[in-house]
Amino acid sequence: MRRSVLAARAAVLANFVLLGLAVAFALVKGRPFVLGDALFLLITGLAVAGISVVGSLIVRREPRNLVGWVLLGSSLGLAAQSAAFDYISLSQDRFSLGLPATVPVAWIDNWLMIPSLFGLVILVPLLFPTGRLPSPRWRPVGVLALIGITVTTVGSALAPGPLQVGGIDNPLSLRLPHPIVDIAGGIDVVSGLALFGLTAAAVVVRYRHGTPLERLQLRWFAYPATLGIVGIGASNIVTTGLSDAAWIGGLLAIAVTPFAIGIAILRHRLFDIDLVIKRTISYGVLTVLLVGLEIGGVLVLQNVLSTITREQTYAVAATTLGVAALFQPARRRIQGWVDRRFDRNRYDAAGIVNGFGARLRDRLDLDDVTAELASTAGTALLPASVSVWIRRP
Repeated sequence: MRRSVLAARAAVLANFVLLGLAVAFALVKGRPFVLGDALFLLITGLAVAGISVVGSLIVRREPRNLVGWVLLGSSLGLAAQSAAFDYISLSQDRFSLGLPATVPVAWIDNWLMIPSLFGLVILVPLLFPTGRLPSPRWRPVGVLALIGITVTTVGSALAPGPLQVGGIDNPLSLRLPHPIVDIAGGIDVVSGLALFGLTAAAVVVRYRHGTPLERLQLRWFAYPATLGIVGIGASNIVTTGLSDAAWIGGLLAIAVTPFAIGIAILRHRLFDIDLVIKRTISYGVLTVLLVGLEIGGVLVLQNVLSTITREQTYAVAATTLGVAALFQPARRRIQGWVDRRFDRNRYDAAGIVNGFGARLRDRLDLDDVTAELASTAGTALLPASVSVWIRRP
């Protein structure tokens, strides 16, 4: 136990040191950043730091859970790769590749990202939340995942040709014929896709056959990860303004995923996730609806008013006022639909209680109120028995 705590602290310290070196190299290089690059670096840096901290907490609380160790190892790899990349960029831009150890650092940068990312996107879903595979039948998949990660990493480390940064020839490359290299690359792609598919299947199987606690933990993990995938995917489909917002939202969701993993494994406020999911669905649908109404209303009113005036401000102002007036009614309708669809029992119970409150205004007799209260409690909560105790003055 003591060794696990010390190892976790050392890993977190090394992680922050490497991130600090990456920032220092980037500042010394003096390369100007646009807003998108700055946001990307900030969010990814926070994500790597969050992975390290969450992994450390899991290792300290549950040292036998392999998810914590995978998070720690992946965060160290990502931080080291970031520091190596900025070091090589500094050596290339300011010193013409003249800094010490440029070639070995460039070689490490060429392959270190692979095991770090594969550990996060394959090993963590396979082992989450218990730190073990869903069942002994999935051991071959775990072995294949380890073999695939190792083979891909070694292949990238020994691949012929220039390295990704600096244009330096790989000092440890294998001089293989191009057909063999092409075939190996194709096998690598196919095996990677197969591993992703098997990992998704493992998550589904664990959810279907898991305990209620495991299902709740998986919802915590899947919720921000799904938002991140949808956001980044949508950024490649929608127009420029919405694309940037979707891209930033997707990156933020990915950055929050490690903290959701920590909450799920350490079981802190687990039951809040259902409310978060419902509110996200409600406001997501509401946002899409109102944006569509805003755009459609502006276009329609511009065509209608074009014969009267050339000013576009009237159409925009009228549409905005209409959308603002529709906000609260639309929110109530959408929230009611989400509650009926995803939490029917609670929705019915809330409706019963609201109806009881409305009927209570017209009841003055104590016996009628008592009977109504017992009936409402029995209908809403379905207890084995109902009794009402009244304290007499």
